[in-house]
Amino acid sequence: TGTLVRSFGRRGGGPGEFEGVWSVDPVPGSTHEAWVYDAGLHRLTYVSLRDEWFDAGRLGEISINLRTDATLTGPVWVDSTTILSLGLLAAGRIALLDEHGVQQKTIGELPPGASDIPASVRQHAYQATLVPHPERHLLAATARHASRIEIYRADGSLVAAFDGPLRVEPRFSVEPSARGPVMATGSDLRFGYVDAAGARHHLFALFSGRIRHAYRNRAIFGDFVHVFDWNGIFRKVLQLDTSVSPIRYLGLFAGPSSGSSVGRSPSRV
Repeated sequence: TGTLVRSFGRRGGGPGEFEGVWSVDPVPGSTHEAWVYDAGLHRLTYVSLRDEWFDAGRLGEISINLRTDATLTGPVWVDSTTILSLGLLAAGRIALLDEHGVQQKTIGELPPGASDIPASVRQHAYQATLVPHPERHLLAATARHASRIEIYRADGSLVAAFDGPLRVEPRFSVEPSARGPVMATGSDLRFGYVDAAGARHHLFALFSGRIRHAYRNRAIFGDFVHVFDWNGIFRKVLQLDTSVSPIRYLGLFAGPSSGSSVGRSPSRV
């Protein structure tokens, strides 16, 4: 309904404090629990929205420090012992961490790019939102500055990698810095899939296609949702009445749950 239920947290590095919240990963099957990822602190903090959790001052009681040599972008739990995350990895596409936050290995291939472009820059160019299927056996990575979408199984193996119906390629250069080569962008930077949401039969990808200089601060918004199935097959385009970002899937599909899902419309996005 848009009614504010609760606000919490404050700036800092202690329990229940945050430096830079990057993403929120709801606990599968729960209506009130989530893991909040702080990219600045490299930390996952468990949050329950039940009153007694806050009445007892337990915010920050459960947290996990992520121990990896790269900046992660949106870790997602796939089961009780495994976390998958994209990030500025030196090898592979996805980092696999255990329940204690310790990186075990990387999985998959680096994003497209010339061999002389550093791995971390290629990862940055194809920075993506990692979106889980409601059952967490599949995940989709939708690129923010490209039209590329990758679908993975929970073990990190690739199901499909493809471009949406309107092709967008990252626009960037590689520049030196005190920390090493970095990705640099200009006013011609174009935005691709600025957000996404997963449902049982479909993946909804919010498409921008806008160039930074033409839309100033509104390039990160989108007017169209591209709908795919979890095999990577493009199904339809939903045109929105207004520019939005981000999106979340809140409803079930209209009609029976069995049989083909082609042609059904979501009841609420």
